[in-house]
Amino acid sequence: MFVGDGLLTAQGYRSGDLDIPAGVALRAGVPAVLVLITPAICALMFGLRARRLGMRAGAIPALVGLVVAAISLMFNALPLALGM
Repeated sequence: MFVGDGLLTAQGYRSGDLDIPAGVALRAGVPAVLVLITPAICALMFGLRARRLGMRAGAIPALVGLVVAAISLMFNALPLALGM
């Protein structure tokens, strides 16, 4: 939240403004979403690596990481796609 709001403020907008152009929202939102999903992507990568090295239990963090990353992306991209 701090990354997105900080980047939005640096571009001269406030987080509650209704007239934020899509380009400005993307320049603030993409880095913020990357920060948000980084732990989930790490869980996915390390879980798959553990699975590949013979640890069957590595599938659990990989699956959780995949689901969390997908849900986070969906919840953050949906308002932009719907024009909210």
